[in-house]
Amino acid sequence: MSSLCAIGSVLPFPEVEGPLATSLWSVWAAGRATATYQTARAAFAALLRARDVRRLWLPAYVCDALAQACIFAGVEACWYGVDHRLEPDIAGLSQGLKPSDAALVVAYFGRSPPVALQDLALRRADVLWIEDRAQALAPDGPSWAGVELYSPRKLIGVPDGGLLVGEGSLPPTLEPGVADAAPQRARAADLDGVDPQTWYPAFQTQEAHFDARPLGMSALTRDLLTQIDPVPLAARRRTNYAILARALPQFALWPQVEPAFAPLAFPVRVKDRDGVVARMAAERIYCPHHWPDLPSSAADFPEVHALNAELLSVPCDHRYGAQDMARVIEKLTSLARPA
Repeated sequence: MSSLCAIGSVLPFPEVEGPLATSLWSVWAAGRATATYQTARAAFAALLRARDVRRLWLPAYVCDALAQACIFAGVEACWYGVDHRLEPDIAGLSQGLKPSDAALVVAYFGRSPPVALQDLALRRADVLWIEDRAQALAPDGPSWAGVELYSPRKLIGVPDGGLLVGEGSLPPTLEPGVADAAPQRARAADLDGVDPQTWYPAFQTQEAHFDARPLGMSALTRDLLTQIDPVPLAARRRTNYAILARALPQFALWPQVEPAFAPLAFPVRVKDRDGVVARMAAERIYCPHHWPDLPSSAADFPEVHALNAELLSVPCDHRYGAQDMARVIEKLTSLARPA
């Protein structure tokens, strides 16, 4: 990709190689039960209803769409904290859990939750444990939760899809829906990002229509998941992340340089985050914010909301190479200050 091209923003419709022995579907499902829905929040709400969950524990740092799914499913949401590196408050969560509760744990930026939390899940088999892998292209550890939740359109540019994977009973898979892949295909026709008006408004409209209603994943997305090899995508993401981590330790959320996970992005902490977003965008480097609106209480979790005011996702996905990462490093170090 040329140094003049845009970096970041919407993923294009994926290139496919035909049905594969090792595909995203095979890696994520791994021979276990699955249930597919139009969105991850719809799949999540369906799971809560199917398991008759009355009380769910959510991390204070989480996407608002999952909190909205709780409301849609009529579930009481409780909250547990995370620290300035998104490490969960395991002791606080352990004290609050009651039998028949459910608990959601997020694989932030694709990194598996800490072993101590997985150990808690083993001790508390009376709780439904759900791992949110919406940001996890290739997790760095084995399955440990009762159910895993995937959102492929966050990772590879498919037009829709939410996937539940588990060993136990899952809600029924719905009849396949019809996908509108026009925004993603238009994005693929503008890989350099020089003509965003041809695809970005349509993409925003598409996003605005997604919700927690029980609609099925499209046959198109289901087929694409069997035709995409995650191995080279994960390898490129890890390589790009390592380039950024070695050059930007003063910005990095986490100290590791060689990630075992396949990262969604390279998370950094910066002062004047919104200003940095604007200045980087002026250089055609688009750094998203995961997530702009936290559903947890700022009064109850001030550290989490303070982190959210500083956290930024620097693109490092499989579309890019070393030249692109060098450009990101140059611009970030000149346009931002570490928090």
